[in-house]
This record gives sequence, structure tokens and C-alpha cells, in this order.
Amino acid sequence: MWPSFYVANENVELIKGFRGYGKKALRRLEKLAE
Repeated sequence: MWPSFYVANENVELIKGFRGYGKKALRRLEKLAE
């Protein structure tokens, strides 16, 4: 059970980082669109 929990936690961290990266990319696109 522990290894699967560890993997799931890593996936959550990856998803958080992905969302943060997506927000930064959207802001850059908005600036370019202005």
C-alpha cells in the first residue's frame, strides 16, 4: 500500500506543477495577445 500511495503523491505534485506551468503559459499568451 505504501508504494502506491507514494506514487499517487508524486502524481499529485506533478499535476500541481503542470497547472502552475499552464497558468504561466496562459499569462504569456495573454500578454502577447494584447
